[in-house]
Amino acid sequence: MLLPSFPVTATDFTLATRNGDYLEEISKDPLIYRGYWSARTIVSLLEISDKLLPKFSEIKVPFFIAHGDEDKICHLDGSKKFYELSRSSDKTLKVYSGGYHSLHWEPDGMGTEVLEAIVKWLEERIES
Repeated sequence: MLLPSFPVTATDFTLATRNGDYLEEISKDPLIYRGYWSARTIVSLLEISDKLLPKFSEIKVPFFIAHGDEDKICHLDGSKKFYELSRSSDKTLKVYSGGYHSLHWEPDGMGTEVLEAIVKWLEERIES
């Protein structure tokens, strides 16, 4: 790679959630990286994505995916593709209208709704 350390883009935390309180909280967190993503990091993510896609059909374990349809960090199409290609007989894809990336932090009750759906899904499988 010609310029592996070349800064490509910075993380825009406003894409994570509509929850202003949470955004303010993470803006003060010293452990959160705020720098630029390097070209090497971006290329590595793309390469691993290409390697993972053919493996989706090998997934047979139960899983639950919660995805916001307004997520600008991870595209909904990726979750849909994973769901469609997996061979699990017990799989759930729940799409939250208006939800951003960090669904558990979303305001207006959505975060609570997401967490309750996850707990319910787990409890149904623990009991059976």
